[in-house]
Amino acid sequence: MGQTVLVSSDAYPGRDFAGAVVAIAPVVDPSTNAALVRVRITNPERLLKVGMFAQGRVQLSAHTDALVVPPPALVRSQDGSAAVYVVTGDVAERTEVKVGFETPVAIEILSGIKDGQMVLTSAVYGLGEKARITRPGSKNPDSEKPASEKAGTSK
Repeated sequence: MGQTVLVSSDAYPGRDFAGAVVAIAPVVDPSTNAALVRVRITNPERLLKVGMFAQGRVQLSAHTDALVVPPPALVRSQDGSAAVYVVTGDVAERTEVKVGFETPVAIEILSGIKDGQMVLTSAVYGLGEKARITRPGSKNPDSEKPASEKAGTSK
């Protein structure tokens, strides 16, 4: 209890309301894995009304300086393993990675690649272990910005 919650509603696009968890139900619905949580929201302008739909986000932990890739860069096998395609020159090679936190905008990479390595971020499904690539409009492949950068992720 006491965790910070950011609440948003489609009625007020781009606006978040701060709140805090004040109660957590002691049971979880086994069919939906859902539990009730009570949140006290700061609402001094009284914009949020009873019966409105809203979404709440609770930050469970934060990983600062995490190595991340955009979600389209990740390929998952049928066995659940994850990989990215690391680009060296004009060849993209499938490289197994260990995944950490995942958000809609970034996936944390715990191991398998290093900061600064170039990875493919689109058209990755259906490629074999290695694939020759062509970069449209690129005369010097070493002048491009790496797709993997240090950034913080949180969940």
